[in-house]
Amino acid sequence: MAIKNALNEQQISDYSKSYDYTLKCLEESKRKLEKLNEDPTKINEDDFHDNETEIGELDQKIALVKSKKIAFDRNEHSINPPSTQQLDSLKGLMTKVERLTANQAIATEIVRLSTDALTEFNNIHSD
Repeated sequence: MAIKNALNEQQISDYSKSYDYTLKCLEESKRKLEKLNEDPTKINEDDFHDNETEIGELDQKIALVKSKKIAFDRNEHSINPPSTQQLDSLKGLMTKVERLTANQAIATEIVRLSTDALTEFNNIHSD
């Protein structure tokens, strides 16, 4: 575990990549769910409300990831520098979310992938 000032340039760069991949995955997941809810006549009411709940949870996850990055940048939070495997995992999750077509049948998959990305990012942090 180390704060930013104790890391080398490569470790900081890898952390930045992990942050970018995670944030992009979460934001794209949110965007896809919002797209599903743009026309509530195309989905049932329960799915609409489930999506709204998930969108709210994604907003919270996005805020958490951003706050962890801010704390890291201020040397207030230590991390385990991400491994190549973790970076590959996060990049893969981001790519999977990007490739999904927004339809209600894959809404659960969108949520699962974004949760997996957040879990992987949290493994880098000490808390």
